[in-house]
Amino acid sequence: MRKKNYLYVLACFMLLLVGCTSQEYKDRIKSGQEAMAAKDYKKAINDFQEASELESKKTDSSELLHQAQSAQKQAIRNEIAIAITNHKAFIDKQEWDQSIKVINDIKVSLLGYEASFTEEIAQLDVLHKNSLAGKEIAEGKELLKIQLFDEALKHFETSQSMVDSVEAQMLMSETLKQKSVHEEEQKRLAFAIKNNVYKFEMSDSSAQQSYDVYLFSNSEKIQTNDLAWACAMEGDRLYSGIYDIATVKQGTTDVKFYSIGERQINYDNKEVFIVKGKPDLFAVSTCESSNFSTVSYWYIHNDELTMVKSSEGDEGFNILKENIKSAGINKYQSVAYYNAGDISWVFDNWILNVDKGILSHEKALTYTWQRFEEGQNQFNRFKTEKDYIVIK
Repeated sequence: MRKKNYLYVLACFMLLLVGCTSQEYKDRIKSGQEAMAAKDYKKAINDFQEASELESKKTDSSELLHQAQSAQKQAIRNEIAIAITNHKAFIDKQEWDQSIKVINDIKVSLLGYEASFTEEIAQLDVLHKNSLAGKEIAEGKELLKIQLFDEALKHFETSQSMVDSVEAQMLMSETLKQKSVHEEEQKRLAFAIKNNVYKFEMSDSSAQQSYDVYLFSNSEKIQTNDLAWACAMEGDRLYSGIYDIATVKQGTTDVKFYSIGERQINYDNKEVFIVKGKPDLFAVSTCESSNFSTVSYWYIHNDELTMVKSSEGDEGFNILKENIKSAGINKYQSVAYYNAGDISWVFDNWILNVDKGILSHEKALTYTWQRFEEGQNQFNRFKTEKDYIVIK
């Protein structure tokens, strides 16, 4: 009797256990299906795996597990495709940090799945290297702009070590070339600083940037004038040679050189000078007579020294060196005295086209000999009052 009771209790327990297991199995299956619907594939896989462990003989849990695993792989592939598309967009805009981040993010999401996505991970590694190499090139280019050649070269070499590219090779070659040119320019500038015959400071056409300007020659000869005449006193120092102008943007080592050809300059007669204005004019005067000189002018516009020409294309102006001044933005006024004819004083107004380098005659204000004293007074004010301009 006791044995029958024991078997009865055991049978009831087994039935209860089977019933509990079947309910838990159903719950895992339901939970997994809900996770699948929500595209939470990781949870769905866990639920179906637990269900399979509870009922290993049932095939529906295995099939659902396979579906969840396949869906997860496809979802990851879709994420990889989106990441690659976004990476390309960032590369096209040269947003290197963003392009690197998007690849890093997707690679983090693949941790634990490396075995299933070996080809995709290899592709992502290539893209990651391309981004790093591109960033190195971009940073190197910025350093090259400010003439930090050694630092720029390191970035280009690092890029080349990551990805063998024609661009990196060309930039390395260009950097070495620019470095060599820069070193030669600095040697030439050092010579100009030490041996210049004149040094000035002048502002460009924007009036926002100042330059140091040096006039120098590698073939300069100096002699002392021993016979007084209209353009030289006895004892004046006469410089001759083939002259160059060096311009150095203040605050930088940027230097540019311009040849102005063969010149003879009376140093003591101050035949090289600056006309302060907007822009400043660098002037080299050649004396022709006591009241006649030919003056060549240059100005700086867009970081370039430009020679001034007349509307007719002439490169020299018959203006005495001390008889020209600024009359406003891109405007100047000069004065001339004539000791023959009906006119005694002429005040000429000029306007400079900084884009074309043309100094055009705008109008002339004249004083006849009958108005000589009036013209003389205007001339005196022109000479002594810094901002005075004759207007009528």
